Amino acid sequence: MNATRRPALTLVKTNPLQVRASGFHSGESVNLTVRAQGVAHANATAGPDGRFSATIPGATVSRCGPLAVRATGSDGSRAELHRITRCPVRGG
Repeated sequence: MNATRRPALTLVKTNPLQVRASGFHSGESVNLTVRAQGVAHANATAGPDGRFSATIPGATVSRCGPLAVRATGSDGSRAELHRITRCPVRGG
């Protein structure tokens, strides 16, 4: 069975921001856009297996704040990663 894998992003760590990706086309150039406490950009190239990892310099991610990462490949592949606020809300 030759199943096509859908592109996906996984958060590795937030300081510095690092993501891992899979399911992109072999050798595909990928533009990464991060929206957190501002906007940051980076580029990566998928390996022969369609995977890559990237550290996004300049991305500022707070411990509790939301995070969105979008990966757009030159061949049309796309993946997104979203993290919503994770800190507990204290009532009064």
